[in-house]
Amino acid sequence: MVLCTHVAHPDASSHGCTEEVVEYVGEHGTYRGRHFSERGPDPTVEQDNDLWAAWSNEGSFWPFEPDLVRMIEAAGFRSIDKVVPRRPLGAVAGRSDQSCHLSLQGLAARLVQFDVQA
Repeated sequence: MVLCTHVAHPDASSHGCTEEVVEYVGEHGTYRGRHFSERGPDPTVEQDNDLWAAWSNEGSFWPFEPDLVRMIEAAGFRSIDKVVPRRPLGAVAGRSDQSCHLSLQGLAARLVQFDVQA
């Protein structure tokens, strides 16, 4: 599974997240993070053309990155590697609130990195 999602910073609010640290209690554990309003500063603005918007959600839960990793583990993935691109990838460029992980179920695996010539 490749998962690219938003994460909250544990030390301070950023990227429009709430100041308050909240807990999400799920079936497999309790996870800490912050709330994020999907409607932005003007809730009357439609986001139908925003491909990154959570169209039907008024708000989202952004976990702290260690909590996100625990969520992935609780879902049965045993090999979890963070993907850090060498070059910015479109919407991810300059966004310290986004995290990408490659996760495999079953036995732990080791990724091998290959250099690709541009």
